Amino acid sequence: MNEKSLIKSRIATHIVNHMLQEGDYIVIPYGSDDILDHLIQAGIDKENGTSKMLLNMPTFIIIGKNKKPMLLKVKFRGKGKSGRNIKWGYEQINKYWPDTLMMIVTNEKPCFYLAVKDKVVPIDKSVLAINKKTSDKFARLVEEFLLH
Repeated sequence: MNEKSLIKSRIATHIVNHMLQEGDYIVIPYGSDDILDHLIQAGIDKENGTSKMLLNMPTFIIIGKNKKPMLLKVKFRGKGKSGRNIKWGYEQINKYWPDTLMMIVTNEKPCFYLAVKDKVVPIDKSVLAINKKTSDKFARLVEEFLLH
């Protein structure tokens, strides 16, 4: 991952973190986008099983009002980027981390989508139930920081 992509991914992750907290979720950081970079710098092959598992590690553990923990991976997709890899990415995550939700942050409205199995739906129509007012508030931050 190049530096610009890594920075955008981290910004998207921070925005999602704050949006979920405002939506009354407990958010516990779990994985890190730069784990793979550290492994490669240490001379570890990114194609081995451990590296693939760590690359697909969930970003957060989130806990809603029902007190059931859920794993969530946050992915940033910039304007003009193909969405065709969303299904593949979801399959990779669930190969190593079954039942993980994948949030896609994009700099085109509505900005937040949730991928679960074969469906990709706007966040306000997903199982996370973040209301439209809250998602719109954080979409403005996506537009401000991730538009270009």
